[in-house]
Amino acid sequence: MPYAIAAALDAAAGHWLDALAGFNAALELDEGNPNARCALAVHVLAPAGLIGTAREAVERAVMDGPADGNLHVARGQIAAIAGDWDCVEATVEMARLLGVPERPALLLLRADLARRDGKWQQAGSLTASAMGQWPGLALHGIDELARSVFEVAGRCGSDSRLTEAILALAARADADGSLWRVPAAAGYLMAWLGGILGAIEGAYQLGDRLIAARRRSGHLAGLSLHHLWRPEMQGFRQDVRFDRLLTMLGLPLLWRRTGPPPGYSQLIDSANGRGAGGIDAA
Repeated sequence: MPYAIAAALDAAAGHWLDALAGFNAALELDEGNPNARCALAVHVLAPAGLIGTAREAVERAVMDGPADGNLHVARGQIAAIAGDWDCVEATVEMARLLGVPERPALLLLRADLARRDGKWQQAGSLTASAMGQWPGLALHGIDELARSVFEVAGRCGSDSRLTEAILALAARADADGSLWRVPAAAGYLMAWLGGILGAIEGAYQLGDRLIAARRRSGHLAGLSLHHLWRPEMQGFRQDVRFDRLLTMLGLPLLWRRTGPPPGYSQLIDSANGRGAGGIDAA
């Protein structure tokens, strides 16, 4: 799957059009390849907010590879972005039947269900276990930070000291950039700030740091943009700064090719080509 591998690397760097072309090339060579179709959904469509299209792609992937537990887990991840908890619950059960190991993605789906049911301590424990399986996250103490986030959310919903602790962690990470190279790290931090703790200002401060880190390193894997589209991030998306963040990330350039998510067509008109204010600008 050389095209798909190259496409995943392009997506990690925020080169959305190259990533889209790569995954499409892989599918032209093998239309029935469920892994390439699933990767397109996970690495391009969901991060770009094209959740309906991502769900269609991953459903097709599951149909083509029904015994692959990882495809089912990906289906659940995108269902969680859409807030379809019945699908998430069915996914977790299917993963159990297929013997899928308790890896981070599955643990985080279980954490989502626990949070849905108001079981904040259980959600924090499952999230911490997932984070602990990523050495880079455990090194920065994000596994234990997860416990604190969910404990606070279950008790009162916000805590300025915890928000400051997350931002301080981000400031320390700027020194060597190591945290930003860990897949999903920054996406979870933004979701915790903007979605669970309700610290919208802090989440946008973190977003600014991530854009700056991307410009220094040329790498975007730490962001995991699909977190921006989760149900709990609605308040974050309603902020006037969200359009600017999307533009800085270069997503309107991709939407010229794919069409935008509902409510974002106005950003396409302001996208004047690669490097014109987007994430690829020097």
